[in-house]
Amino acid sequence: MVTVAVAGLGWVVGSAPSVLATDDGATAPGPVAALVGAAALGLAMGAVLGAAQSWVMRPAAQHAWRWVGISAAAWTPAMAVIFTGASVAPAEWPWGGVVLLGTATGAVAGAVLGAVCGALAPALTAPQPSPAVVRTEPKGSTGPRRTRSP
Repeated sequence: MVTVAVAGLGWVVGSAPSVLATDDGATAPGPVAALVGAAALGLAMGAVLGAAQSWVMRPAAQHAWRWVGISAAAWTPAMAVIFTGASVAPAEWPWGGVVLLGTATGAVAGAVLGAVCGALAPALTAPQPSPAVVRTEPKGSTGPRRTRSP
């Protein structure tokens, strides 16, 4: 429920500029700018979604707060895939082609999202790295002595 609520709010906020904009004849951003914007949106919304989800997963995950970074890392490329797929079909395509492209784009984006989350998910239970411990032996020592049993 938290994911649906936060994603819905993100969609509303992300859609507001295009809904409120006037048609002043300005040109659309180029493909590179659109991909950079999509990746930035994925990074931001991934972090927001991750924060909300980590709050819910606290009882189940040892380091739930790490999900914020995992989600942001996963949504960054996934959102670029989504925007790329959405920009490929020209307006004159038949609706069936658009549905097939949207389905394929969603499947690829989901696979990318799942692969990144899956690769990084072990961090939710992995121990935090401990600071290096420097041990010193007395001068002239060659380390711990071993004794043989009789």
